[in-house]
Amino acid sequence: MGKQLLVHCVLLILFLVSFNGCQNGGGDQESGSSFGRQTRSNRVSTVSYPLDYMTRRIAGDSIATELIAPPAGAPDQWTPDEKQIQTLQESDLIIANGPGAPFARWMVRVSLPESRICHTTDNLDLQDFISVKDYRVVHRHGPEGEHSHPFMVAQTWLDPLTAKKQAQQIAVALETGYPEMASVFRDNLRGLEKDLDGLAARMEVIPDGQVITSTPRLKFLTRAAGLEDTHLLWFDLPQEPSWSATEEQDFVARAKQSNSKNILFDTAPPDWLKNRLNALGYQTYSLNSFSHGGLPEDANSDFIRIMNENLETLQNGLSQ
Repeated sequence: MGKQLLVHCVLLILFLVSFNGCQNGGGDQESGSSFGRQTRSNRVSTVSYPLDYMTRRIAGDSIATELIAPPAGAPDQWTPDEKQIQTLQESDLIIANGPGAPFARWMVRVSLPESRICHTTDNLDLQDFISVKDYRVVHRHGPEGEHSHPFMVAQTWLDPLTAKKQAQQIAVALETGYPEMASVFRDNLRGLEKDLDGLAARMEVIPDGQVITSTPRLKFLTRAAGLEDTHLLWFDLPQEPSWSATEEQDFVARAKQSNSKNILFDTAPPDWLKNRLNALGYQTYSLNSFSHGGLPEDANSDFIRIMNENLETLQNGLSQ
C-alpha cells in the first residue's frame, strides 16, 4: 500500500506540473464505491480506442460499451457534446488511463463522477511510465516567465505487457461492478492476455538497433522492442511550400543525434516529404499509435491486427 501511494503521489505531481498548472478543471466527487448507486445502467464508457477494444474483449456482449473520443482531425481543445457527456455521467464505469499517462485531456474540462473512473494505469510501477522533458509547448504564466513543461507519454498500449496490466485493471473494475459475471470476464481476459503475450513475443525477435521517431508518442513501442530511440521533439508534418531550407537543416541536425537512418512516423508523411528525406539518406516508416483515440479507419481491422502490422513494419525496416 505504501509503495502504491508513493507512486500515485509522484505521478500526480508530474501530471499537475505538466498540465494542471496551466488549466483548471475537474469532476464531481462521489462518495461510496464505484457502483454504489441503487440502479445500474449496464453501460461502460471508454475514452480511447485501445481501451475500448480491451474493454469489449473482456466484457463480451454482456455490457454495452461506448467509445467517447474525438474524431480524426479534431482540435486539441475538443470536448464531448452534451449527449456524450450525459452518456459518460450515466455510465456505471468510465475506462481511462491515469495521471501518469493522461490521454483524454478533455476529461478535466467535463464534470464526471470520479468514483466511477477506472484509471487503468493505477497498477503500473513508476518505472513503467515515460516522461519527456522537452515538451514542445512554450508559454508564459506566473513568475516563471516563458517555459515549457515535462510531458507524460500517454500511448501506454503500444507496449503489449503494459497493455496487459491495463487489461487486468479493467477486468478487476468490471468484476467489482458486475460480480455475477466475473467468471465470464476472467475467461475473456485470458484470451486477450494470450493475444497481448503474442505481440510481446514478436517484439522480442525484432533486431536490436537505433531508430529516429518524429514524436515521443511512439516511445512505449520502441522501448518495448528494446530500441534506442532518438525522438525529434514534436515534429509537425510540414506543408511542402512552407518547409524552408533552414527548417530542413534543423531537422537534419536533430536527426544526426542518432546513427540511424530509419525515421518512424505515427502519422503518414506526404509523398513529397518522404522523397525529400529519402534524398537525404533516410528511410521513413509509418506506424499507428492510436493517438487520435477514435475507431480505426478500416472497419475490418482492430487493435491486435494493427499492432501486428506495426511490428511487421518495424521488423522489415530494421532487417534491411
